Amino acid sequence: MFLLGFALIGRACVSTAPVEEARAFAETADAVTDAGTLLVNSLAVAERQRRRELHIANSAQRYQFDSDDAPYFATIGEPPETGSIRRTLRVVTAYADLVVALVEGNVAASKSYLVQISNDLKQITGIPRSSTMR
Repeated sequence: MFLLGFALIGRACVSTAPVEEARAFAETADAVTDAGTLLVNSLAVAERQRRRELHIANSAQRYQFDSDDAPYFATIGEPPETGSIRRTLRVVTAYADLVVALVEGNVAASKSYLVQISNDLKQITGIPRSSTMR
């Protein structure tokens, strides 16, 4: 009951939702993500190359297999740091889309964006999924 009253008071304070501003924010977030894609792609190449150079330079590791190094030698997927940066950009874009969904009153889309943001943040921070936290 308290939350409902609080929501009604908050709704009364705002005469109209800033839909156009939210859409402009979402468009800007999309533009930043699009522009950052080329940079992040280049970062993935550089991250792999640097790790390979370090691996080859270390004579003790040169012929040793370590599964933690697999993302640096694989031709699919991304190296860990690059993946974190790309997921961070996805969080910003999803947040902008969440703001638009909220001001437009789209509850289903809001829930979807919240789940996406939550999953990406879990991967970025290394927090285990709730099913494994028992």
